[in-house]
Amino acid sequence: GIEADLPWSVSLFGVTRHPVQIYEILVALVALGTWRFYRRRRAFRGQLFLFATVVFSIGRLFVDAYRANTILSSDGYHVVQIVALAIALAAMLVLMYRSVRVDLHEPSQESHA
Repeated sequence: GIEADLPWSVSLFGVTRHPVQIYEILVALVALGTWRFYRRRRAFRGQLFLFATVVFSIGRLFVDAYRANTILSSDGYHVVQIVALAIALAAMLVLMYRSVRVDLHEPSQESHA
C-alpha cells in the first residue's frame, strides 16, 4: 500500500504502509455477509451474486485508492477503479431491472383480501 502513518499501518522495508491486503479481506467479509444476509430473502435467481458483486466492486473502488502498485491510465486514473465502477454500476442496473420485473409479476396483496 501507499505510505501511511496510522495505528494499523504495517512496516514493509522500513516504511509504514496501508495494509491493503487486510482491507481486501474486510471487503470480502462484507460481501460474504451481504450474501449470507440475503440468501433466504432473495427475490430472483442471481440476486445474491449481483449483491455480492456490487459490494465487492464498491470495496475495490476504495481499496485500490490505497494500493501503491496500481495500473494507471494515460490520464492518471486507476484502471482497476474504472473497471470496478463499471461492474458495480452494471450490477446495480441489473438488480434494479430484475427487481422491477419481479415486482410487476407478483400478484397484488389487495386481490387476495
